[in-house]
Amino acid sequence: MTKQALRTQFRQKRRNLDAVTHQHLSIKIANELIRTPYFEQSKNIACYLANDGEVDTRRIIHTIWQQRKNCFLPIINNHTKTLTFALHTTHSPLCENLYGILEPSDTTTVTIEQLDLIITPLVGFDDHNNRLGMGGGFYDRTLATCQTKKPLLVGLAFSFQRTNQLPTENHDMKLDFVISS
Repeated sequence: MTKQALRTQFRQKRRNLDAVTHQHLSIKIANELIRTPYFEQSKNIACYLANDGEVDTRRIIHTIWQQRKNCFLPIINNHTKTLTFALHTTHSPLCENLYGILEPSDTTTVTIEQLDLIITPLVGFDDHNNRLGMGGGFYDRTLATCQTKKPLLVGLAFSFQRTNQLPTENHDMKLDFVISS
């Protein structure tokens, strides 16, 4: 199957998930992530706000705040097709970007090397921790800019987003691990 066919299939399955099941599984995934040593040891954590049926991260974000860690959200740079990560607090104003995704309107950002952990959305994943995103390459391009310390990359997904092997290209960045339910 092509990447685009897999995207269509997985996105449709996500959209078909009923609200109660979606929330139950999202909380289960969040709880599993929060209990990992990677999360516990991280101070600067990049997350995302769920869109298009993605795993809901509100519980994760609230835990980051409760544990006095720093939460960062991605801001899409349409010119460079990369991401920057801006500090997100309980009072951060958000605005919709070109794709209808909420992102911080504040531009207090950090470099990718300053992040300890990046929690990424994904459309699909495979047994080798390959990640299938939305197709824009924003995370791949951004992560390719790491000069020194690469943050740990974790993907969040529902179990039906898993396949044995994804088609990959040289520029595709692998995840360190995936949490799914």
